[in-house]
Amino acid sequence: MPDKNYSDWAKKAWKILTDDYINGEFIPLNEFDIQAHMYHCMIESKPDKYKDNRLLTGEWGIDGKTIDLAVVTKKDIKRPRLLIELKETSKKNKERIEKIYRDISKLEKVSKHYRKKPVKVIGFFFRNYSNGIPSSFIEEFDQKAKKLYKNKVILLYGPK
Repeated sequence: MPDKNYSDWAKKAWKILTDDYINGEFIPLNEFDIQAHMYHCMIESKPDKYKDNRLLTGEWGIDGKTIDLAVVTKKDIKRPRLLIELKETSKKNKERIEKIYRDISKLEKVSKHYRKKPVKVIGFFFRNYSNGIPSSFIEEFDQKAKKLYKNKVILLYGPK
């Protein structure tokens, strides 16, 4: 089971990001805007116990695999504690599930290098759903992802 402190931190930052979007304070033009704002939200919501000893980095990688955001400690910057991949889509994007499968696979490949596994998160940002993300999509994907990956990856959807 993922480390609750890191998963809670990622979830809190994701909520800030999606609330900012809903309130019109954040209007992303592309996936990089979402990554940058998530970075900002992670810094903004950083738990006090991590203030002096955790670093957040973008485009963290190993073995040619690059992860959007990672949390490392100052003492051990080569071992991530938290890995976050972010994806965005519109209603018209039919490859959304396949994108997430590829990202889950990438997170798993990166994690295999570490005895103590990092917390793995995928945030999936839906564009143009003014009434929220269809629950049928979330249910369908959650079932497929959990069957394949047995809760090894935290899935976040937004805005809700």
